[in-house]
Amino acid sequence: MQYCEFCKTKREPGVSECQNCGLPFEGSEEEKSNHISGIFRANEKLQEASNAMQRAKWILFAIGLITLIFQFHSFYQQKVEIGDFVIMAGLSILITICGFTTTDYPIPSVTLGTIFVIGIYAYSIYLEPRNMLNGIIWKVLILSVLVYAIKTANDFEKMLKNNPKINY
Repeated sequence: MQYCEFCKTKREPGVSECQNCGLPFEGSEEEKSNHISGIFRANEKLQEASNAMQRAKWILFAIGLITLIFQFHSFYQQKVEIGDFVIMAGLSILITICGFTTTDYPIPSVTLGTIFVIGIYAYSIYLEPRNMLNGIIWKVLILSVLVYAIKTANDFEKMLKNNPKINY
């Protein structure tokens, strides 16, 4: 019985490439080396995308929960009207839900979460224009990380579609 040199999957007779990893059995050493290097590069990109999704997930959780707590506190202290409280609390809950669903639905969850975060920032500025510059560096940093997560999630899904042999 023969096995693939790379992934050690059982090699079927008469097959020119591994059914698991795609290693060309009949190829030259250079072709085999290039294929294995490609697998490692793909795995690095997949890990990078996974890390970006985890960062986005925790950012969405943090923003959603912190904003929700802040809104309850402001409402309790009677600093905000009921309508504004409902809008901001609703957006906070939606952001938190997006954080929960990031693992299963990365692109829609992070995209919607980013839109809701922008919505909270915009509504906060509408309520109090002085809020525009408060924490501007944090706002830009958070939005940058979320946009990067959307990009890497998109790249991740394209990579999976273009290479069905990638096991993730």
